[in-house]
Amino acid sequence: MSASSSFTSLRLTIDPLIDPLYLTIAAVIILLFGALSLWQGGRKSLWRLLAGAILLGTLLNPSLVTELRERTPDVALVIVDRSPSQSVAGRPQMTDAALAYMRKTLGTRKDLELRIQENQGGPTQPVSQTELFSGIEQILSDVPSNRRAGIIMLSDGRIADIPASLPQGHEPVHLLLTGKKADHDLQIRLIKAPTSGLTGQTLDLKFRIEDAGASGNRHIEVTLRNPDGTLRTEIVPTATDISWTLPLPYPGQNVFEMKIPADDDELTTLNNRAVFSAIGVRDRLKVLLVSGEPHAGGRTWRDMFKADSGVDLVHFTILRSPQERDRTPQRELSLIAFPIRQLFEVKLNEFDLVVLDRFHLNNILPDFYFQNIRTYVEQGGALLEVSGPSFGTEKSLYHTAMGAIFPTRPNGEVVRGSFKPELTALGKIHPVTQTIARNPGWGAWLQFVPVSLIDGDVLMTATNGSPLLILNRVGKGRIAQLASDQIWLWSRNYDGGGPTEEFLRRTVHWLMKEPELEEDALDVSSDSQTLTVRRRQLEHDNIEVNMTSPDGSSKLLSLKPAEDGWLSATIKVKDQGIYEFSSGEHRRMISYGDNNSPELRDLIADKSAMEPVIKATQGATIRLEDMPEPDIRMLAPERNYGGQGWLGLRQNNSTVVTGTEQMPLLPPWLALLLAGGTIALAWWREGRRAV
Repeated sequence: MSASSSFTSLRLTIDPLIDPLYLTIAAVIILLFGALSLWQGGRKSLWRLLAGAILLGTLLNPSLVTELRERTPDVALVIVDRSPSQSVAGRPQMTDAALAYMRKTLGTRKDLELRIQENQGGPTQPVSQTELFSGIEQILSDVPSNRRAGIIMLSDGRIADIPASLPQGHEPVHLLLTGKKADHDLQIRLIKAPTSGLTGQTLDLKFRIEDAGASGNRHIEVTLRNPDGTLRTEIVPTATDISWTLPLPYPGQNVFEMKIPADDDELTTLNNRAVFSAIGVRDRLKVLLVSGEPHAGGRTWRDMFKADSGVDLVHFTILRSPQERDRTPQRELSLIAFPIRQLFEVKLNEFDLVVLDRFHLNNILPDFYFQNIRTYVEQGGALLEVSGPSFGTEKSLYHTAMGAIFPTRPNGEVVRGSFKPELTALGKIHPVTQTIARNPGWGAWLQFVPVSLIDGDVLMTATNGSPLLILNRVGKGRIAQLASDQIWLWSRNYDGGGPTEEFLRRTVHWLMKEPELEEDALDVSSDSQTLTVRRRQLEHDNIEVNMTSPDGSSKLLSLKPAEDGWLSATIKVKDQGIYEFSSGEHRRMISYGDNNSPELRDLIADKSAMEPVIKATQGATIRLEDMPEPDIRMLAPERNYGGQGWLGLRQNNSTVVTGTEQMPLLPPWLALLLAGGTIALAWWREGRRAV
């Protein structure tokens, strides 16, 4: 029912004609003289006192003020929760229907202003928790407390910023609760997910499967995909902490994926998957460095590995081959005997990297040890071969069982003379040599071994385009060949030197399969609102990557060249959950948003967190499933604003003055005339008494 729009009110106001201090002094004088006159003259002196009172009243200047007042509408705020937990199982439709009812019921009242705030749930994307209270004061900043009728929230009750207390006299707060009593939801909850560990060792994972909203426990099948693609499947009980031990096979990022099957009637399947990653860190890099003979560059390799505290280096230099006619006693040539069997048979697979520096056939290693090195590489080991002059002769390692894994074959000669190494077109964009390509002013080397390419990537060449640095994959392992032993000249700053440390470090890291140096690496990263997909592809100008969204839909992304040498694409996303990207043999997953956030963890509608606020403001909670259109009443202040099937808003009856009219109670001339007449009458009465 609408109230009248305007009315008038009358009030008396006093606006003294002189300073209140002087007015007070005058009043005291009049009272003193009036009292003295009454004491001396009796009742006849009342006229003198009356004259003084009239004069004092005139100085007070009393006026009648007529105010024109207009009733102001109260303000009701409806806050609509649009967070991710409100997007499941028919809740958007339930919310929209209730909001339409609010507009219809409250939006047409003349005594009420309806304000609607649709809240996405948090200050940034992706939404990790629902925040509805934090913006209320800003929305109602222009509304005084005596005009606030109440706050109605359309939500599932999963609100993170509920205040601990509200000020006295706060307007009523009501909750229209979405969701259904029969709702239930299966989910994976990660209790302790490892983030890093030592490569080759194990990690401890703790998780539990929750069946929120269900009565009783049951058993669920859980599948875990390890970084190496192997699967682990077990049936575990719900509502129970489960501990698993996980392998950490690779250095760098290791991605794990967990899945549970979906129920047909559960709220959402977004939380039926969980992805987490752990960074594999090498405990120590075990390197075997064998120098085939003493030479000026041998110290370069030793110094590089010894400078890294994370490297365990085993270094042997062969000082004399058996066939050399040198009468120097063996005990004077070596501190310890060369442990051939220990290094190349018993402990070979314990090394992460084997470096053969100017190593050649010298009748020290039996042939089957070369087969051991070949098998070591094919099964996942790393080999760096630095070719000395002997690689171009009949003493070349190419003529052993290792020849099957070499990326080149020698041409049977050695070229001596100054030349400057040059990067190939591939070398300028390859992750191993891309950074050193920015400063190509390198010094000269003095010899190299001409070779012919069999298989692999040539990143650097010598004179006439002869391959100088070659990288190749062999089985599960990798091999790098440097067809010259002259890199030590860079470290000595010969002819200006060169980037020795960075060149060798990045080559070794590529051999160690560091993810950032992979030629066709697929990388995915996220910020607050976007996902960026990058792939390093050396052979194409663009490439397509398939993206699978949390809802199961797929989309092809076209990656284009970027300034950093990668192919990339950036897409805006809003749905929280797991995104999967695949391109060729590469597959990456990323969890957008907090995988363990309240928005995915607590999906069952619940009023309990809001109950203290509802009680403190005398509001009401109504489940929309039971009462989709509750009765809404306007009630006087200091009432109970909620009951069975209804809720109330505070009717403040506040007004605002739109106009005033002021009129003196007595015109000044009339007041002076009355005062003068009273004084004359007092003088006449007292004069008659004297006669």
